[in-house]
Amino acid sequence: MTRICTQVPPDASSHDTKGSVTLRYESLVRLGVINPNPAQQHLSLLLDELASRLMRERRNERHGQKQRDQITRKSGFYIHGPVGGGKTMLLDMFFESIDLPAKRRMHIHEFIADFHNHLETTRPPNAKRGARCVAVRPPFDGIELLCIDELSVSEIGDATILSRVFADLLSQGTILVMTANIAPDRLYEGGINRVLFTPLIRLLSDELEVVRLDTGADYRLEKSEGDPVWHVPADAAADAVLDATFVKLTGGAASGKLSLSVWGREVEVPKQARGVARFSFKDLCLAPLWTSDYRAIAQTFRTVMIEGIPLRFTHRNHARRFCTLIDILHGFRVKLVASADSEPDGLYAGMMASLQPAFGPPSSLSETSPEALEFRRTVSRLHEMRSAPYAASKWCGDN
Repeated sequence: MTRICTQVPPDASSHDTKGSVTLRYESLVRLGVINPNPAQQHLSLLLDELASRLMRERRNERHGQKQRDQITRKSGFYIHGPVGGGKTMLLDMFFESIDLPAKRRMHIHEFIADFHNHLETTRPPNAKRGARCVAVRPPFDGIELLCIDELSVSEIGDATILSRVFADLLSQGTILVMTANIAPDRLYEGGINRVLFTPLIRLLSDELEVVRLDTGADYRLEKSEGDPVWHVPADAAADAVLDATFVKLTGGAASGKLSLSVWGREVEVPKQARGVARFSFKDLCLAPLWTSDYRAIAQTFRTVMIEGIPLRFTHRNHARRFCTLIDILHGFRVKLVASADSEPDGLYAGMMASLQPAFGPPSSLSETSPEALEFRRTVSRLHEMRSAPYAASKWCGDN
C-alpha cells in the first residue's frame, strides 16, 4: 500500500515535531529559502519517525537486544513523486540529521558505478575482462543506512545487479531510503525483457514503505531567480560573457589545461584555474565520458562552465551524458555557468528528439519512459542551479 503525502494528517500533533528533519525544514521556511508545503512537512515527520526507530534499535543492540523494533517492520522508504517536489532536499536533511557511523548517501549513478568498479577490481586474474563474479558481496558490508537518490533503471543488466545488491543489503539489516520520480511498478516501463525486472519491483514494494510525495508544484521553479549564469543564445556574445566571467571567478589567474586520472584513463580539462573549469558541450557530452569521469570533475572544481549546449541533441547518448553530468554536478553542489541555444525548458524537446530513429517513421515516445523522466529531472535541476539559494549552497567536492 502506498502512503501519499499530500497534507499533514489530523494526528500530526501526536508525532514528535522536534525531530531533526522537521527542525531543519522549518528553519528553511522561516528563512524564506522555501515555501511551506504540507506534503513536505508530512514526509519530514515520517523520516523523523524512522530516525527515532533506528536510534532505539541501536540502543537495544548495545544492551544485547538484537531484534528489530517491532513497531515498523519495513526496512526503509521508497519516496517517489514529480520532479522538483523536494525529495532530494528531504533525503539530504534526513541523512545529515541521523547519527550513525556506518551510513552512505549516493546518487544512483554513483551507486551503480561503484558496484561495477568493485566487480572489475575483484575479478579473478584468469577471468575474461567484463566477466561478473556473482558470488561477491557488494562493497557496502556493515552499512547500517544507505540513502540512494533518483533511482532509475534504463539497462536490464543494471536491474539484475540492483536486485541482487538490494536483496543482499536488506538481508544484512541495512535500512534503505531512496527517491525516484515514479512508483516501483513503473520503473523500466517499456524496457526490453522487463519480465526480468519483476524481482526488483517486488523487492522494493515488499520491503520498503512506498510514499508518494505530491506537492503540486516544482519548488525549484518557484525559487529560481534567473541569475545571469545561463546565456542564450550560444553565440559570440555569450562566449564573450563567459570569457569575462571566467576572469572574474579566477581573479585573472593564469589558466591552463589539466588531465584528471580516472581509473587509468585521462580526462582532459581544456581550461582551468583556481577551482574553475571551462568546457564545451562537445568536450563533456560527445566524448566517451561517463559517471566516474563526471564525478572526478565535480570533486575537483567548484564551478564548471559549459559553452554551446545545443537545442537539439543528435544522439541519445549525448542527451544521457548531459543528464548524468547535470545530476552529478548538482549532487556535489557545483556552480554552473553555461551558454545554450535555449532556455532549460526548451532543451526537453531537443533531448526527446534524440530518441527518434535516424531513419523510418518517428517512434511513439512515452512521457513516462525512463528517458523522458530523466530529461524532465535535468531541466528541473537546471532551473534550481540558476537560483540564489543554490548559488549560496556549499560545494561538496571536498567532503
